Amino acid sequence: MNFRTLRSVVFLASYVSLLILWHTVLGTFFASRSPQQQKDDVQVDGYSESLRSGVVISGRNIFPRAQHNNTTGLSPEGRQGELLAAREQPCSLCARAILDAGELGVIRLHLRPEWCNASRAYVLDVAHAAGSGSQIYRLEPGFLIQGRLTGHGVRKLHKTARAPKVMERGEVGWAGGGAGPDFFIYLGDGPAGWLGTPHDGTVFAEVADEESMETARRVSLLPVRPTPPGQMHLLRSPLPIAVREWPYPTSPPRARLSLRILKAAGVSLDAGSTECAEDCHAQLRTELHGAVVRWGSDHLFNTSAECCEACKRHPRCDVWVHCSRESRCKGAYRQCWLKREPAIWNSTGLLVGSSDRWTSGTLTSPPLDHPSGAGISLPSPSEHDLALHVGRPVAVAEGAARGRSTASTDGACDGGPLRCAEAVTLRLRLRWRGAPRAAKRLWAALQENRLCAHADCFIHKVVRASESWGSDALPDGLNVTSRWPAGAALVDGTMGDAGAPSDVGASVAVEPNPTTVRRGSVAWTSAGARTGDGPNFFVALADHPQLGLSHTVWADVVRADLQLLNDLEVDDKPLPFTVTPRASHLV
Repeated sequence: MNFRTLRSVVFLASYVSLLILWHTVLGTFFASRSPQQQKDDVQVDGYSESLRSGVVISGRNIFPRAQHNNTTGLSPEGRQGELLAAREQPCSLCARAILDAGELGVIRLHLRPEWCNASRAYVLDVAHAAGSGSQIYRLEPGFLIQGRLTGHGVRKLHKTARAPKVMERGEVGWAGGGAGPDFFIYLGDGPAGWLGTPHDGTVFAEVADEESMETARRVSLLPVRPTPPGQMHLLRSPLPIAVREWPYPTSPPRARLSLRILKAAGVSLDAGSTECAEDCHAQLRTELHGAVVRWGSDHLFNTSAECCEACKRHPRCDVWVHCSRESRCKGAYRQCWLKREPAIWNSTGLLVGSSDRWTSGTLTSPPLDHPSGAGISLPSPSEHDLALHVGRPVAVAEGAARGRSTASTDGACDGGPLRCAEAVTLRLRLRWRGAPRAAKRLWAALQENRLCAHADCFIHKVVRASESWGSDALPDGLNVTSRWPAGAALVDGTMGDAGAPSDVGASVAVEPNPTTVRRGSVAWTSAGARTGDGPNFFVALADHPQLGLSHTVWADVVRADLQLLNDLEVDDKPLPFTVTPRASHLV
């Protein structure tokens, strides 16, 4: 064998060895990943990542899709079980992260793709990077902490979407109106309206629970350098933090509404403020502005109703502001400020329900469709747009008369995964101006016979409010002995496949008009849900000021139907429902 032949044999043997080694490496890699994980490698906003949620991506729709035909070979019971299981999964873009501050504790975060998907992807890349230079370097005690999120090899963002929302307690945004890597966590008790309404920068995450908020508060109290008044408080040495992904549990809990953070701290129902006359147009937990015509420091009344009457007697007053909560008002307790602002409802940037102590009102009636929700009252039966028929789905007169399809769950009830009951009808009025995105999506699905067409709409849970709900006599908090027991005074449900948005991550998916959650409000769920843009929803059985302004309220229940909702019984099996439009709306 000559030298050239020997060299060729050696080269061929080396090449075969490399192929065998490469095949072994690839086999080991793919053996460690499920077939679904192997298919879920996608590009999101320029970031390559592997989705771990086990959901199918179809076009731009990123929600779990159960099969809706008989090709699955599943019985009706099996198909219903599949739908219920899919509902419990987070969306493919949903993610969570942890900021580990060592001995001080950890800060758990929900990353919100509908607020800014590019930022969500960036934080995950930092969490997966081999090395990290992440740190906290600025503190404003009890108010905010600021730092930097960086990872080895992770490229910086240059432009981020800005959700049209006000920043609230526990939310995370990029500092200075930029696109990172400097970030801050807002620790104030209520909405940060002074940062803009909507917020002037990018908000991309929220703290997940009060334990994490306590960690952030401890960090904010660390010693800082001597600082002249009006300048930033900087740590003597930056605090290193480790960033890692916080995986979802393999079996997500069914309790989707167990909120673990107060979006507004220190609030209560302030029952005394509800005694105002109808023409006072009282706005609870609200401070309205205007030119002062009577100073409140020496103008004292025991109730908001008395303050309103004082405004009526004053020749120039059309706005009144009163502080009736002694525990929060302190030196301002009983103060009644009289103001003048004839064009107050011309402003679309008003925040209603964002104060922890003031109650305000106007002598002019707020428009019903004002973006702040100030003019909203529970609708009458003649004002409803659509009806939810809860119980065993049966053809209802106004739907059947127009050929509307109604879902059937025969075989899935009682003996299957659903519990059927005598049908109860709940009527809703959509908020066409306050939540146009949701209203248009649901209305289109209803007109096209897609809403609940596959028996995938359910009432999952009903938890009534206790007599002490929101009482100032109870400590502020979310446990069972506190003012706001987590998950209480709510009805939990889902609008099914057709109620889900199709473009979360492709664009900012936030309604532009933040409003409070009141008794009878219907809103998308955000705590632990797929996204805050549907299809999971809740109905409030009482006022929820502790939820702040971050939930999209897209409808209101007809006043006469609220008691029916409160009387619903849901045990371990969800109640199905169908949806029909009001007869006069049918074309």
